[in-house]
Amino acid sequence: MDRNTNHTLRVLLALNAMKGSLSSVEFAHALSEGLQKSGITNIESLPLADGGDGSAAVLAEIHKASFVKCKAYDPLMRKIDSGFFLTPNRIAIVEMADASGLRLLDPCEYNPLNASSYGTGQLVQKAIDMGAHEVWLCVGGTATVDAGMGALMALDTEFYSSEEKLNRGNGEALGQIRTFDFQKTKKKLAEVSLKIISDVKNPLLGNEGAARVFAPQKGADEAMVQQLDKNLEHWARLLHCKTGVDIAQLLSGGAAGGIVATCKALFNAEIIDGAKFILEKSGFYKLARQADCIITGEGSVDESTLYGKLPGAVLEFGTIIERPVLAVCGFNALKQNNLFTGILSLANNQNEIEEAMKNTYNKMVDLGEKAGHEILNGQQLKTAGEYFEEGKTTEALTLVDEILETNNENEEALWLRVRILYKMQKWGEALNSTNRILELNPGNTIAKNYREMINNIVKYWNKDLYNP
Repeated sequence: MDRNTNHTLRVLLALNAMKGSLSSVEFAHALSEGLQKSGITNIESLPLADGGDGSAAVLAEIHKASFVKCKAYDPLMRKIDSGFFLTPNRIAIVEMADASGLRLLDPCEYNPLNASSYGTGQLVQKAIDMGAHEVWLCVGGTATVDAGMGALMALDTEFYSSEEKLNRGNGEALGQIRTFDFQKTKKKLAEVSLKIISDVKNPLLGNEGAARVFAPQKGADEAMVQQLDKNLEHWARLLHCKTGVDIAQLLSGGAAGGIVATCKALFNAEIIDGAKFILEKSGFYKLARQADCIITGEGSVDESTLYGKLPGAVLEFGTIIERPVLAVCGFNALKQNNLFTGILSLANNQNEIEEAMKNTYNKMVDLGEKAGHEILNGQQLKTAGEYFEEGKTTEALTLVDEILETNNENEEALWLRVRILYKMQKWGEALNSTNRILELNPGNTIAKNYREMINNIVKYWNKDLYNP
């Protein structure tokens, strides 16, 4: 890369949506606009997803799929306009949230005991009717914790309580099942390859399971959580007896209210890591190798980001190929960051989140410009380090001072400045930079040692060596 120009710096944007604010496409546009303001113009943009809400549209764009409109029931069994995507070679890409999603309900309607995945089954049925030989089911963003009972009903599975045939599939009815017949459904799916694309690793049961972790997000209070967990445990026992498959701790089995575990037990569905699947399909791995820096992001960066979410998968590959990965988000809830090159967020604390969601696009443009300056500073710092190692101290100092003009809190740049000035024996300036480091980080023992060394040099050698 030419050390004297920004135009050859290649930045790859690999972004998830910012839920409730920006789609992945809008997110990419905003960051790209900001990066260009900073002077970075060589930008490759990949709006992506990780199996969560919005994944079907991303996969459809990659595979040139057409949208098929159809009617379906929402989580409360009201008829709505919905649909799915169909590729030219008859792969159906179904977004579970388009029929069974939390976004289809008003917050006052959230109730995973009542919510049904029936509409999702209707979409799959329509896809089969249209000749789909493969179904990719993206399972994020659902309102349901019914283990797919509703979807199975729509595909002609029959459920029975101890007294009668059940006519409603939801989280509450799941606990009433005593037996079921899924042979008609099995026959329908016999010639269909079912792939479930998930963004979480949680099992069906336990403290990290579907009820404990996700039901509260869907409107469940503690009593509901306990009932749903009990119902899921009851269903897992029935499945084990029926199929011999134990899905209680299946990796990703708790996604979308447990439908993943059910489909694995009954139809041997393939469970796919959504982030890595979409990264592969999008050509990310090739583009990442060609980039000098990668920017990833989503609405909130937290501990779960590193386990199944898109930014975590991007970070993992960036680390393997030794590319810096910068995260940009609405809110940073990661307690400690030792992995991302940096994390830039719109909100610095919980109280700022609501304000950050207003006029998000323009704020993200500004954050993109800030990210651009950080990237350029990082590249400049790398070059300065190379100059220093080559003995070109004057050139190295010039670059470091340019960085500090835009950000005088850049500790890495300050440290390199101290090393350069130490080598040039400009003790006064070195001391000033050391003191600046201690202002930013008063407990820095190394900086204290440097300060003591410089003071001793001047004190015992010649006070005239000071040249502040």
